[in-house]
Amino acid sequence: MTRKVQRSGRTLADAQQNLEKALKGRHVVADDDAELSRDSTVNDPIAEWLTEARAAGRGAQGTLRTYSTRADSTIKPGIGGVRLSEVTVPKLDRFVKTTTKHHGPGTARTVRTVLINAFDLAARHGLADFNLAKNIAPIPATRKTPEAPSRETVYALIQHLKQYDA
Repeated sequence: MTRKVQRSGRTLADAQQNLEKALKGRHVVADDDAELSRDSTVNDPIAEWLTEARAAGRGAQGTLRTYSTRADSTIKPGIGGVRLSEVTVPKLDRFVKTTTKHHGPGTARTVRTVLINAFDLAARHGLADFNLAKNIAPIPATRKTPEAPSRETVYALIQHLKQYDA
């Protein structure tokens, strides 16, 4: 996706210098051979992290499958197309809060975990100064108060068990 970049200045020469600075800052690559750059989208480090985790045997297969599913179903359509250079902590935080609202706290926790791991990878590759996702607000725990069965329910269960044993 091509994006327009515009800068201004007091004079035409100032505007051109500001534009050149902005363009140089947008295309930072950690290595010449690196597949990821600051122009990569959020989807790219997620895919790279999942590939690394599978290859290294980190995490159970079911857990990695859950992470992959959440990445495809929630992150990809949400902020997956945002470039790494455009990602901010408030943007990630709003996305996770919206995910909590629409999909529940369990999905939001999984999404947050995927983002933290993907941005750890981005930081290791020199694409970010620090892991932006670690500053996302924690998702509050939803605790349900346990409900004890009523006396009648317990007596009925005991009667069923006695009948079964007989």
